[in-house]
Amino acid sequence: MTYTLETQYTSKNFTPAAQVPAIFGMPRTITGITIHHWGGLGQLFETVRQWLCTNNVPTSAHYIVQAGLVSCIVAPENAAWHAGTARGNATTIGIECRPEATDEDYATVAELIRDLRATYGDLPLFKHSDWIPTACPGVWDLPRLDALARNQPPTEKDWFDMANLDDLKQAIRETDNEKFSRQGSVGGQMSKQDFFAWFDATMASAVRQAASAAAQAVLNTPIPRIGGGTITLATMAAYSDANREAGQQVQTSLVEQAVKAALTDGTVKVDVSVTGGK
Repeated sequence: MTYTLETQYTSKNFTPAAQVPAIFGMPRTITGITIHHWGGLGQLFETVRQWLCTNNVPTSAHYIVQAGLVSCIVAPENAAWHAGTARGNATTIGIECRPEATDEDYATVAELIRDLRATYGDLPLFKHSDWIPTACPGVWDLPRLDALARNQPPTEKDWFDMANLDDLKQAIRETDNEKFSRQGSVGGQMSKQDFFAWFDATMASAVRQAASAAAQAVLNTPIPRIGGGTITLATMAAYSDANREAGQQVQTSLVEQAVKAALTDGTVKVDVSVTGGK
């Protein structure tokens, strides 16, 4: 043990083990450890210890910890009033940690957890917020604590582990607008957004060109003709258009001839008088 353990202070706010079933509806069993922080930055260990021993809220904890110093104010066999729920109080050990959470604070809390596990088994860690809605235990990192308590190197966290949603959105915006050099252009730069706009326009143009080329290929593909030879769709379309135009001209000429003949032989008489005049 590398920390100093105080046992001379006792909180008045706890339930003796024998009374736990009547108060909390279940026996006192130790199946986990709940991690807390004592809230305000800069508060003295001694001030927090005194308050947890004497307050009328009522609230307490089993242990108060800072770097190198541990104070046990409620024996683990009894239920401290720390979790905010009957189950949390009846089944876990509460540890109040220094909110500054320095490396030295981590080392002492981890050593206490290791000692408690040696006595009570491989106890899982809970945050106070696992029991009730609260900001407690603040910045305390339970996976890091667990790794230290097991003498394992803590997992290194990168920016993505610590970033919130706003951080990610800002990073995306900055990345989209970040300028990068263009190959083949002296001093030329463009952003990612500019690149994708250019890429979309280029792809649309390429698709149109590819479609046009494909259509030309189809129109110019030779098709076998009945009776021999071949003809393309383009030639067939031109031939059809020419015939349609010639047919319209022939039909117009025949109609004109029929009208002239009818007028000549008197079959049709046309009244060319003007009506409605005075």
